[in-house]
Parts: sequence; structure tokens; C-alpha cells
Amino acid sequence: DVNSVALSLEKATEEQGNYDIIIQTTTIGMHPHVEHTPLQICSLKKGTIVSDIIYNPFETKILCEAKEQGAIIQNGIDMFVYQGALAFEMWTGRTPNIERMKQLVIEKLGG
Repeated sequence: DVNSVALSLEKATEEQGNYDIIIQTTTIGMHPHVEHTPLQICSLKKGTIVSDIIYNPFETKILCEAKEQGAIIQNGIDMFVYQGALAFEMWTGRTPNIERMKQLVIEKLGG
């Protein structure tokens, strides 16, 4: 059973140690504003999964802070690539090489 809840940033900061998964879904922290973060990571429990849908930079400020506290982190590269792959397939009827797409995205973004 999975429970989820949307929280204000204030409430999310106060209660972040209570959650197993945190997903950052805003554009805050995306290039060129990489120094910004919507949420200060300050009290995670070890092993919390922190996902940021941002793909540039690969490791946002929120992901760096989470990693320092022992979180498992995930950036937005896969979401970006799979959305593109699905759109490509819908428009062309052809299945793209997803691994090649991911490799190209990483190369183009400097990874």
C-alpha cells in the first residue's frame, strides 16, 4: 500500500524525516539557476529516496544535499528520455533506441 501527500514547503521541511520517498517536481534548481532549491534537505532518514525530475544539471542542489545525508538519489534524465522516446514513437510509429537516446542526452548536457 502506498500513501502520498502534497505538502507546503514549510511542512515538507519540518517533516521530511517521516518520508521514504521525496519527489521534487518543480523547475527550481534547473540550469542556469543551479544554486536554488525548493526545499532544504536537513533531516532525512538514511535510505530515503530523493528524486528530482530536473535533468540539467544531473545532480541538483537538492540531490547533492540528499546524497550527503545518505539518500538514494535519482535525477530526471530517464523521465526526459522516456518522454521523448514515447513522443517519437507516437509521431513516427517507430521504436527508438532508448539507450542511444540516453547516451546522446548525457553527451549533449555535458555528462
